[in-house]
Amino acid sequence: MTYQYLDFNALQESFNGALAVVGVPCAQFYNQEPGSNAEIMNGLEHVWPGSGFIPNFPLTEKSEVNGANRLPLYAWATGLCPQPVAAFNPANLLMYSPLDSNDVRWNFEKILFDKMGQPVKRYDPSTLVPEIIPDIEALL
Repeated sequence: MTYQYLDFNALQESFNGALAVVGVPCAQFYNQEPGSNAEIMNGLEHVWPGSGFIPNFPLTEKSEVNGANRLPLYAWATGLCPQPVAAFNPANLLMYSPLDSNDVRWNFEKILFDKMGQPVKRYDPSTLVPEIIPDIEALL
C-alpha cells in the first residue's frame, strides 16, 4: 500500500496549503515500518516507492497507534469516529495488545479532521486517496 505515499504528495499539492497531511509510521502491523525513522525515510526514497521519492508532508517519529502505549491523539480520535472495518484481519499479524474495538485496523487507515482539529471520519486502509477528496472539499 506504499503507493499511497505518492497519492498523499499529490493531495498535499492539490489543496495549496488548505490541507495538512501528516504521516505516522507504525510497526504494529506485521512490522511493515521496521527500522529507525532515518531508515524509513531511506526506504521511501530508494526502495518503495523509490526513484528518489521524498514526502512533501511531515512524517512523525515512528509511534504506536494501538495498544497500551498508543499515542493519546489516537486514543482520542479513534474513540470519536467509528472504525471503518469491524474485524481484526489478520489478527495474528498485529503486534500489540490489548486489542480494542476502536483500534486502527492496519497501515494506511486514514483519519480526516476538520478545520477545528476534530476527527470527522476514518477510512479503511484500502480506501484510495482520491475517494476521500469529496469529503475534504465538503469540509473546506
